[in-house]
Amino acid sequence: MSGARIGISPLKLLLYVAAAVLCAVPAVFINSIYGYCALLFFLFLSLISLTYAISLSRGVRNLGSLKSEMSCSRGNAVELNFRVRNNSRLICPRCRAVIYTTDLFGELRSKEDIDFALASREERTFSLSVRFDHIGKYRVGIRKITVEGLLGVLSFALPAGEAEELSVTPRIHAMGGLRFLDRARSESNRANLVSSAESIDCSGVREYAFGDPIKLIHWKLSSHIGGYVTKVLESYGNNGLTVLPCLTSPDYDTETLMTVYDCIVEVCASLCICARENGMDAELLYCDKDGESRRDNISTAEDFLSINDTLPPINTDISPLRQSYDLLSTEAASRYANANIALCTALLDEEILQGLLRIFNSGKNPLLFYIRPLPADTRDRQADKALRTLDNWGVTCCVISVPDDIERAVSP
Repeated sequence: MSGARIGISPLKLLLYVAAAVLCAVPAVFINSIYGYCALLFFLFLSLISLTYAISLSRGVRNLGSLKSEMSCSRGNAVELNFRVRNNSRLICPRCRAVIYTTDLFGELRSKEDIDFALASREERTFSLSVRFDHIGKYRVGIRKITVEGLLGVLSFALPAGEAEELSVTPRIHAMGGLRFLDRARSESNRANLVSSAESIDCSGVREYAFGDPIKLIHWKLSSHIGGYVTKVLESYGNNGLTVLPCLTSPDYDTETLMTVYDCIVEVCASLCICARENGMDAELLYCDKDGESRRDNISTAEDFLSINDTLPPINTDISPLRQSYDLLSTEAASRYANANIALCTALLDEEILQGLLRIFNSGKNPLLFYIRPLPADTRDRQADKALRTLDNWGVTCCVISVPDDIERAVSP
C-alpha cells in the first residue's frame, strides 16, 4: 500500500454502524452461539472487505497518459488518453479516477470523475476530449485513483502519477489590413541610406509637436519666427519590426486576465509572422521573469513555446509597468532601432502616450494595440483621451476586446 491513503465515507460509515448494531441485537437477547452468528458473520465480512481493498490497492496502478500530441492551438480540443491497470488476481468492483487539468496560473481548471470496474489483469484506457480556450502551458493527468472494498466503507486513494504538460499555442490572425507595413518598409529602406555627412544629425526642422523632447527644440530659429520648431534628425533605423508586449493588466477576474493574455500574445505572434511574410525582420522585445530585457526572433507560432518559460505571466502588479516604459523610451531614443515599433498593452497612460509620440516624432512608425476586454468605464477616460490624441497625430491604434477582434481591428 505504498503511498496509499485511507478514506472513509461518512454516510457509508453510518450505514455500516447501523448494520453492525442490527447484527448485535440477536446477541443481546439470545445468549448462545446462535445469537452471535449474525455479528460474527458481519465482522468476518468486514475483514474480508478490508483485506480485499488492501490487495486491490497494491495491484491497481496508474500508468499515466498515452504519449500523443501534447500541443494544440488556442480554441482546439485535445484527445487525452489515460491508462489504469489491475495487476492483482482479484476483480476490482468499483474504482474511481479523477482526471484534472490546470489553468494558466497553475490552479485547478477542471476535473472529471470516471467510475469503472477492472477485471483481473485488465488494463483500461480512458479517452477525454478537453478544449483549451486560452494560451499557455497546462498540466493534465489523473489526480487520484480510489479503490473501494466490497462493502464500500473504506477506500484507498492511490498516489497520482506524473502529470503531462500540454502547450497551447497562439492562433495566427491575418494582418494584411495594416497599411503601415508596405509604407514602413520603403521608409526604412531610405533610412538605411547613411547620409554623406555622418556627423550631421539634423536633416531639417518642423513645427513643435506635443511630446517632443526639449533638447530637440531649435531655439535660435524658434526665437526668430516666434514659435517653437523641432529639429528633424537623420534616421538610421533598420528595416524591421519590434513588438513590445506589456503584460501588466488592470485588476480583472482570472478568466478576463487569461483573455487579456491571449489578446497580447496573439497580436505579438500575428504581427511578427506577418512582418516575416512581408520580407521584414521581426523581434519580440520584453523583460523576462528575472527583469532582464530580451530580444527574441519570432518566425512561427511554435516559437512562442520556446520563450514561454521566460515570458512573464499576466499580472496586476503596476511595478513591472516601469520596465515597459523604459523599453519604450529606449526604442524611441535609439536611432538604430527598427523602423516599426508595435506596443501591445492593456494599460494606457500618459507615459506610454509620450513614448509613442516620441517614436512618431523620431521618424519611426509606432503602432498601438490596446486591449480592453470589458466595456469602457470611468477608468478608461485617460485611455480614451490618449487614443484620441494618437489618432489626431495619425498613429495607428487598434482596440481589441477578445482575440477574435484582431482581424476586424486591423481591417482598413
